[in-house]
Amino acid sequence: MARGSLCALLAAAALALAAAPARAADSQELGPLCQGLAQQMSLDPKLVGSFISSLPVIPSEGFCPWLTQNLTETQACDMLSLVQFGLTDGGNLQPPECPLNFTLTYQVAPTGNLTRLADRRPVPATFDNPQALLQEEGAAYYWLYRMSENILAYSRCSEELSLEEGLVLPPGWEAEVIANLTQAGGKLPSLPMVFLLRNPDTNQLVILVRSTMSSSEWVRDFQTNHTTDSDLAKVFGDDAGIAYGFGSVFDEVWPDIQAVLDKEVVDAKPGSTPEVWVSGHSMGAAVGNLVAYAAQQHLDEKMGKDKAPLVNGVFFAPPQVGGPAFVERNSKLVNSRGVTFRDDIVQQFPCDPEMPACPAKPSGLLGSLGVTGIATNQDNATSWEYQTTDGVVSFAAKDMPQDASTWARINSVPLCWATTYLRAAHSCSYMCLLSSFSPEPVDDNQCWLSAKPEGASGSQCPSFPAPGYLGADTAVAGAPTPSPATDGAAPAPSSTPTPPSAAMAQHTSAAGLLLAALLAAAMVAA
Repeated sequence: MARGSLCALLAAAALALAAAPARAADSQELGPLCQGLAQQMSLDPKLVGSFISSLPVIPSEGFCPWLTQNLTETQACDMLSLVQFGLTDGGNLQPPECPLNFTLTYQVAPTGNLTRLADRRPVPATFDNPQALLQEEGAAYYWLYRMSENILAYSRCSEELSLEEGLVLPPGWEAEVIANLTQAGGKLPSLPMVFLLRNPDTNQLVILVRSTMSSSEWVRDFQTNHTTDSDLAKVFGDDAGIAYGFGSVFDEVWPDIQAVLDKEVVDAKPGSTPEVWVSGHSMGAAVGNLVAYAAQQHLDEKMGKDKAPLVNGVFFAPPQVGGPAFVERNSKLVNSRGVTFRDDIVQQFPCDPEMPACPAKPSGLLGSLGVTGIATNQDNATSWEYQTTDGVVSFAAKDMPQDASTWARINSVPLCWATTYLRAAHSCSYMCLLSSFSPEPVDDNQCWLSAKPEGASGSQCPSFPAPGYLGADTAVAGAPTPSPATDGAAPAPSSTPTPPSAAMAQHTSAAGLLLAALLAAAMVAA
């Protein structure tokens, strides 16, 4: 997009706002996205701040009703196109960078044993007493989430480091990459997607599917039209309504996973059948859900339901993957848990009950400026039916073991602070809550959004404290009231490396997201 077009757009917005005095925004209050735009485009930061701050913020917990009920169909599709344009770098698909020092220092080996989950099939839509379930199963959740973070950290540097050099494992466990994922239609090197963790002593197998790591993978995330793949229909049913993007990832990795299951489980010696787990975060949760479904179905068919092992599925921030027919069958087949932070916008996508079906080119000014999204209006569809997968284990800000009052402020998505919000809501929230169930204290729990009080345990969520986002009081050390568990604890390191699950900030160019944010602002203002 030409700089002149953007400047003209901003100038028009400034004129429209001139009638009302705008609050001056300093560089800290602007937030990282808007700071980057002002610098890259040589624009006055106050102009950018005034333009963005005049617009309503996006609600975090109620994103889908806001998108589908408060906006027209055209506005909703335009908004989605802008988000897609930013997260896919405007179609400029590039491989992720390797932050070598981060990869080697961020990972932590979880402690304790991976304890088998109780078979709760058919799982309920939502577990009525999530706190009781977390007390019972939370240690296993933490183990799996920590390892999901580890495989993502390693995957970013998989071309520079061998698995033995780059992946941190708990004692007694061994790992191998069992499936790679094609990048940019084969134009870029494939990247590790599915890992097999094996513990010979406990006879356990864990299949871990990593989360989104590259701009080309974001394209798949946004392909929310239903797949028509006949091979997938054989696995999930003609009426399953599986998301095309998640289904395409499953279709690519499943043959390798199936081969491993045949070797390690179906062909195991009598009496030595291993315990099987499937887990993942974000996109890894969506694809992991499909893998768990297919794995349980495959093992039941090959071994008989009376001899096949139970597949335990634990998924963090799981997007929707199918419609009501799939969800009904999944609840009976898979012993699943969908661990969700209520203010995490990612786990609400695609929208339940309907996701807008959109053209690739947005309307009006946006389309003429070259913004493009992901076409999901195949066969002239206007929407696609989705339903939240059963087995939800939800938690809220009030459940955080530390700094709960500050976590309560993560209830909206201000555009200038979008990546900062996502680091908290989509990554640190899960680490913070789940680390409290570790059998041993976790120093890097990423619980503190406000300044961590001197002497308190735990660590900061990366990019926090962020006083321009959450208020000046959060930058004052000792302002938050620490929970009793933090009193008298030894101080943790003052800085924490950025978690790999904040991939949307790491692999995406700031310019792309900023451009999307400003164009979105112009659209809504219009």
